[in-house]
Amino acid sequence: MSKTTIHTLYDQFRSQNLSLPEIYHALNLRHGINMDTDEEPPTAGIVPSYDARLWQIERFMRHIEKVDVLPFEIRKTIRISDPFINGSMGWIDTWLHDFRPTFWYSPHVELFFVTTISFPESIGCQDYPLAAYARHDLASMANNYIATLRANMQTRPFKEKIRHREENATRTFVKSTQYMDALFDHHRRMVVLRLDFNLSNDPSKQERDPLEPLLRHVSSLRDLMQRKVGVFEHLVGYLARIEYGVKKGHHLHALFFFDGDHVRNYYGLATCIVEQWHKLTNGHGRYFNTQEKFLQYRCKAIGMIERENTEMRQCLAYVIWYITKLDKFLPYKCSDKQRLVFRGEIKHKNN
Repeated sequence: MSKTTIHTLYDQFRSQNLSLPEIYHALNLRHGINMDTDEEPPTAGIVPSYDARLWQIERFMRHIEKVDVLPFEIRKTIRISDPFINGSMGWIDTWLHDFRPTFWYSPHVELFFVTTISFPESIGCQDYPLAAYARHDLASMANNYIATLRANMQTRPFKEKIRHREENATRTFVKSTQYMDALFDHHRRMVVLRLDFNLSNDPSKQERDPLEPLLRHVSSLRDLMQRKVGVFEHLVGYLARIEYGVKKGHHLHALFFFDGDHVRNYYGLATCIVEQWHKLTNGHGRYFNTQEKFLQYRCKAIGMIERENTEMRQCLAYVIWYITKLDKFLPYKCSDKQRLVFRGEIKHKNN
């Protein structure tokens, strides 16, 4: 890894007036990591869960924002210019039924609901996706609808929401790396673990608050950490973030910081934490143990890290950036007070 700190790289890319997604891409390239698969729009509606449908809306809106064509070219027959938008149109009626006034949505999802609900024509009908022999008025209505969505994404209020969201993401990254630096100020060496947690699919899960099951178990885990119970006796800090993925559903990315003067066996520690997660979730917990894939990572910010090891700390800063990056945000929250990022508190060592 380059000796240049990630903060310097971040500022360097920002000074080039790159957008936040472009900065993420540049940082990934600098660290030899290919994340381009995230840019491919998914097939709309392939997973019939509430969370997946909201994620489809997010990707639908971002796709419209990214491309600069209308979905249909109207001649004697209909020419489909954008198959993804055409295919997604068939899910609009289903998506509209997912609107919940008390939820806090991402700017893109919120704009979809506001625009679609107020659109003067009934866009959520069963005639989509269109075929070449479809009625011209349906193609024209769809073109007007997509043009309206695209125009609304160019308004000042929408761009202000995006700017505010980007600033929050940057602030979260900066505060999280400052937290890491403060931990190293108090501890000359630390054992750092990275684990991902989620829950097995539960058909009985209510969609009134899809985040609630995971948040409840995360709260129990944090309680054990704060009370220094069992495996967490020598824990000195943690950083965790909840996100959503179509394959994993809701899941938690977590970094654990242990006092390196008291612990050495990081693989054994990770195994014990996983066992604790299984116990808290009554056997429904799943996990991904990064320590098992340690040799596959180019940026190896795992295990014992000394305060003076600048390169390992820069790697750790990159991992923190990856966990807190903007495009990891959920497309919704169940309330404005629902926390998705968690950090521990600095505890002074007793001499």
